[in-house]
Amino acid sequence: SDHHPAHETSMKTIRTFVAIDVSEDVRAEAESAIECLQASGSAVNWVHADNVHLTLKFLGDVPNVEVGAVCKEIQNAVEQVVKNFGRIDILVNNVGVAPANPAEKVSEADYDLTMNLNVKAMFFTSQAVAKHMIEGGGRIINMSSQAGKIALDDESVYCMSKAAVNHMTKNLASEWAKYHIQVNAVAPTFIETPGTEPWLKDPEFRQSVLDRIP
Repeated sequence: SDHHPAHETSMKTIRTFVAIDVSEDVRAEAESAIECLQASGSAVNWVHADNVHLTLKFLGDVPNVEVGAVCKEIQNAVEQVVKNFGRIDILVNNVGVAPANPAEKVSEADYDLTMNLNVKAMFFTSQAVAKHMIEGGGRIINMSSQAGKIALDDESVYCMSKAAVNHMTKNLASEWAKYHIQVNAVAPTFIETPGTEPWLKDPEFRQSVLDRIP
């Protein structure tokens, strides 16, 4: 393969810029993963998605900075990360909300919340980070879901948003490949967290989920 700076990241200190859903069900797992990354020498930065706002938190001695979920403020947050740490090697877009409602009862507020966080914030965060990866390559990992490929009752907007994430990932991967930016998505089924406990504690439902995993 051709020689490129992106292929040398294992020889450098990796700067990891992580977009994380700060709901209680994933916070503990996220913090554990970040501790592992920090122990390996990575500089880890969070973008917390909380309702309709994004909060940027630098782990270390850099103070917290709160920003709104709009393009300019996302760009400013990314610029601050690059200013403090020099570069971004990896972006993990791990954000998702899923207000459950039958399609005929979905409110405009729930629709906007879901699409703004699950799709809009992911796209513009990826865009802002990719601008800095163009020179040296990088990795972008989007958290999708099985819901992007199947229909789930009472989750029409969530399913729609994750289908958008899947196609966004394909498009960004195609467009940015020439810059040695790899874009991939992870699409899991139910993961055991406090948020999924009400469903997975039902033995029949739990077994139905397990039976569908290859």
